[in-house]
Amino acid sequence: MFKSIALSALLALGTSQLPQGVDAAAALTKSISDNDTTTTYTSLDPQVRTLTARLPLAHGIHSPCPRQRASPQEYALDLSYIINGEKTNAVPCDNDSPDAACMTTLQADVDSVIINYAPKPEYEANSTSTIRLQMCYSTPNTADRPWRKYNDVISKNKQCPLDIATNLPPSGEYTYFLPNYIPSATYFIQAMEHCEDGTYCAYGNSTYFTVNMIDDVLPWMQAVSAVLAAIGPLGLIGFFIVEMKLKKKA
Repeated sequence: MFKSIALSALLALGTSQLPQGVDAAAALTKSISDNDTTTTYTSLDPQVRTLTARLPLAHGIHSPCPRQRASPQEYALDLSYIINGEKTNAVPCDNDSPDAACMTTLQADVDSVIINYAPKPEYEANSTSTIRLQMCYSTPNTADRPWRKYNDVISKNKQCPLDIATNLPPSGEYTYFLPNYIPSATYFIQAMEHCEDGTYCAYGNSTYFTVNMIDDVLPWMQAVSAVLAAIGPLGLIGFFIVEMKLKKKA
């Protein structure tokens, strides 16, 4: 009896906590493979390095990357939202604080983000390029979380773990329904341009918004878990006391 109580208590304690270093959403990983594993955000700045390196193509032929004027923030992203079924054009929020007055708060598994993206007027995107959209944590939401750490190498950047869509045209609109496993945090959307040869050419970031994760744990389950968590240690202590007395009698 005591063994069963102790086991139940340990199970209750174990299920009430997530392993350190992981997000609640197991799906928050790169689901789209990266062919470009070396390009960095810094390298897209022409003041640091222009993307004119000779890159290998088919049959050993080398050719300059078609993106020779790539630079950071060459794409403009405009966000609007569908909140409780109603479309709203919120004021863009450049403040990544969740308490900012301009912040729009969305509910996972209920609301959607409408992403309008396009090259800035001074930037001419290649007609053969494609766009990849991904969702990124704001900098405050990466603090003390190494599994969300920023990396200048684009393919290794853990700050942008959630792929939204890929192989999109250089400009357009995409509606993203927030799934129920999105952790509560402040986010921004990032658009990445892929050259025809598969390398990253340019990118752009949106303004910020906050998502609240849906709580799908029923109240009675929370109550049972709390009770088991409370009596579990007592049951475990009682089990050891009884076991010690039985050993002395033997």
